[in-house]
Amino acid sequence: MAEGPRGIVDTMPTYLVERYLPGRDRAWLEAALARLPRGRSGVAYLGSTYVPADDSCFCRFEAESADHVRDANDVARVPFARIVAATELGVGQTVPHQRRRSIMKRSLFLLLAIAGAGVIATASSARGHSPPPKPHKGALHVTKTCGDYHGAVGEFCTIESSNVGVIEPDMQVVYLQAKSPGGLDSDLVISAGHGSVAVGHVVLNATTSQITFLGGTGEFAGFHANAVVSVDGTGLWHWDGTYSFTPR
Repeated sequence: MAEGPRGIVDTMPTYLVERYLPGRDRAWLEAALARLPRGRSGVAYLGSTYVPADDSCFCRFEAESADHVRDANDVARVPFARIVAATELGVGQTVPHQRRRSIMKRSLFLLLAIAGAGVIATASSARGHSPPPKPHKGALHVTKTCGDYHGAVGEFCTIESSNVGVIEPDMQVVYLQAKSPGGLDSDLVISAGHGSVAVGHVVLNATTSQITFLGGTGEFAGFHANAVVSVDGTGLWHWDGTYSFTPR
């Protein structure tokens, strides 16, 4: 640890791991997190914040790189949506390591509270402007490309086209379980930003090619869909089925 310009304290890089776990409870999460390696070279697990209302969890790591964090989570088989760098700044004297962790923990809770307030404010503002109502149900036709997906936890496909307004081109479909030799049986999320996340599940094997969406938050609140998954001769993937929005 060293002191940089203007008293800013440099520390080992910190990373936030985002997890969206529809259908999982606290007991399952605690058992999964217990598998995270302790004392693994180049990475230290600092703790987690569980948000049961959103089926989500945010875990903190100190590590030499994001790849070290990814490897630790892959070894423990704990699914995640993404890994992002988080910057912790200290001013003046170097803060003792244990106290620094305590400060970081309080700061994360504050960050989540601010983010939640931002989501609420955005939703309230949108309601105030009375946007055109979206259709409550209809046919679903979505295409996606999967050049960045190779079957590992946290990898993603990218939306190419959609006939449903809330699913927009360039959104990422992130897979939370790894592909197995028998196929894919995974939870997944689509994030639209600003607190809008759709949660679903996909099964692809020799007998089943099905994706379902079970709800979400923000713009995806009440979103349900059921579709057949297929791939055409150009490698473009298709979801074809039906969708609906359950009234809030």
